[in-house]
Amino acid sequence: MTRVVEAQSDPGWWYARSRISNNPKKVIKIYLEGRVDQRFFSKNAPPYPVKWQYLREEGKDAVIEKVEQSIRDSVECYGIVDMDSDFDSARVKLPQLIDTQPNCTLFAFIIREVGIDIIDFIGDLINSFVTDGSKATELHRRVNDEESRIIQKMRSRTSKRLYSDQYINHKYRKVEDEFQSEFKDEINDAGINDHVFEQEVANLFSDAGQKTSKEEIRKKLFRYLVNDVGDSKQTRIRIAGKLTAKLKTQIN
Repeated sequence: MTRVVEAQSDPGWWYARSRISNNPKKVIKIYLEGRVDQRFFSKNAPPYPVKWQYLREEGKDAVIEKVEQSIRDSVECYGIVDMDSDFDSARVKLPQLIDTQPNCTLFAFIIREVGIDIIDFIGDLINSFVTDGSKATELHRRVNDEESRIIQKMRSRTSKRLYSDQYINHKYRKVEDEFQSEFKDEINDAGINDHVFEQEVANLFSDAGQKTSKEEIRKKLFRYLVNDVGDSKQTRIRIAGKLTAKLKTQIN
């Protein structure tokens, strides 16, 4: 990260800029690929000198197409998307686009930035959903005993999703084992996909006889990422600013 980008990821820097901005009515549109992404940035946006409007499109392709079409129409807008398996950011070469590299998704980016322990996080979800004391105790014991296996399973399933994305969007035609060998470091750096996390936690609950759906877990995760992750709102603003600052270097 350059010194300029590092400075721009500091909310205080932009607040100071906003106090002397000569174009306070300007609105810049930022497109994001999902509801969680849109809400996270809308609620935790750094106080930039001009208004940033965070808008949701349905998926990465839609965001990229929206930005490309806006360029053709001479309309100023920008996009933030998940990296997925685009390890060299080939799909976001336009200066108006950035991704979450090296993290596969915004979820993985936030988890890494805050330093959240996945196993501790699962423990928090057990405490939140499981009201039966004996069942909760058994789930905590299982999660602690099988920590390595649980993490490895999540990483393995994330790798499968990344391979699928490579096949569909990057025309990768080697077998999965070769993909995992060729991109071993990138897959490791990518973290854990949020959909994989939700499904694995739902599976853990189901195996223990706890009726908690993937959708319920997703809603809880949504609220946590948007409203509670980190030790304060300033932490969430810093995380949002670290990504938007990369765009900000392209915006006059």
